[in-house]
Amino acid sequence: MRRRPLLLAPLLLAAPGRARTFAPVLPPDLSAFVGSSTTAGGGASCHACAYPALAVGFLAGRVPGRLEAVVSGHPGADGAPIAEAAVAMLDLRPRALVLQIGANAALRGEDPEGLSAPLQTALAGCEARRVPVLVLDALLPMLIERPA
Repeated sequence: MRRRPLLLAPLLLAAPGRARTFAPVLPPDLSAFVGSSTTAGGGASCHACAYPALAVGFLAGRVPGRLEAVVSGHPGADGAPIAEAAVAMLDLRPRALVLQIGANAALRGEDPEGLSAPLQTALAGCEARRVPVLVLDALLPMLIERPA
């Protein structure tokens, strides 16, 4: 199991008797976002306006710890590439994973059953590492009525 290092204050340079006042600087709790162009910030007016940054900003102060977003956006991709990116992202040991999968496949008119295996792969990886996951976009485009 890979551990994130603690960054400790320079205790050797501290005045005698004051070393106990230094506290470790803990690494942030990572929130991982994996998906296609929307996750990468497509359509947002700026990076800070993309939904991963907005979500972390919303959660800051509402959940304990220092949150930081790690984004893996793959414009135009869906299915297996997104699932593989999600499983790879788990190596960073995120606190939670937000997975955007299904939108591009639905917009291209692909059979939704084709997403089942990649989605199960990503979910199994999250379950094995006990990382909570929120799945976005899997059904939304299919529910939007398209003009005939």
